[in-house]
Amino acid sequence: MKCVLVRLCFCLVSLVCALGLGGDELRAQAPKGAAVYSVGTHPRGVLFDGSNIWVANQGSDTVTKLRAADGQVLGTFTVYTSPYGLASDGESIWVTGTGSNSVHRLRASDGAELEVFGVGSSPEGVAFDGENIWVANSGSDTVTKLRAAYAIELGVYPAGSGPREVAFFAGHIWVTSTSAGTLTKLRPDGSLAATFEVGNMPLGMAFDGVHLWVATLGNDSVVKLRVSDGAVLGTFSVGSSPQYLVFEGVNLWVANRDAGTVTRLRASDGARLGDSPAGSKPFGLAFDGSHLWVANGDTDTVTKLKAR
Repeated sequence: MKCVLVRLCFCLVSLVCALGLGGDELRAQAPKGAAVYSVGTHPRGVLFDGSNIWVANQGSDTVTKLRAADGQVLGTFTVYTSPYGLASDGESIWVTGTGSNSVHRLRASDGAELEVFGVGSSPEGVAFDGENIWVANSGSDTVTKLRAAYAIELGVYPAGSGPREVAFFAGHIWVTSTSAGTLTKLRPDGSLAATFEVGNMPLGMAFDGVHLWVATLGNDSVVKLRVSDGAVLGTFSVGSSPQYLVFEGVNLWVANRDAGTVTRLRASDGARLGDSPAGSKPFGLAFDGSHLWVANGDTDTVTKLKAR
């Protein structure tokens, strides 16, 4: 009997280690002064909704909801297939399904899937403009506009070659066209306002209240643009293969996928203030008012870093 119990305990310990559930292992992964939490497979987009962190796990067809205060997992919700981008309209969480050419509406309170809508091919980025949802369809070179309250399709508009990220800033819709190396500026009615050259493979965007910042993963840099006319005001070196970035009120933080770091840039002048370890293949990130949350694509975790 004693032998059976020993073997059972050994098997349970082995299972925990195999599943990567050990707290010691997660603590070992955490950079100094940071915390690491397990999520689903190949996490991509990260969103802060005012109370909780949401993570789109592209490899496991799930979305994880964590309490921002302590990283406690509040729920894991199925989203078919290949969830990628996230946006909040205040009541619902919108998730793009790159593998199913769809966008999913989840109830923020409990993660229940309320509706699923077909959009263009390989949707990635998604944004809320205060009334409507915009989806970047990377495979069909378009953006789809949906009325958030009723999820009625309002239009489909050209958005350059390979649109991957979409955002609403300064009264316009902005789309990074990764294949074309351009930034597309659309009016609220979907008509083209302007197209700007920004560099090799633009992806993530952030707005600091005055200027627009774009990560160009092919140039290992971030570009600062004037919103009114798209004039490039500076190009600033960051780590290898920058993906997404976020503004936290004073500085910009950039996730450098191949460097395994996040770079901090001062928004006033673009000065590089330092690089911090984040994890393996950092991708999406979000700011919760005091901390950064970074998705680590290779380790199926998110890292929580002190930003202030």
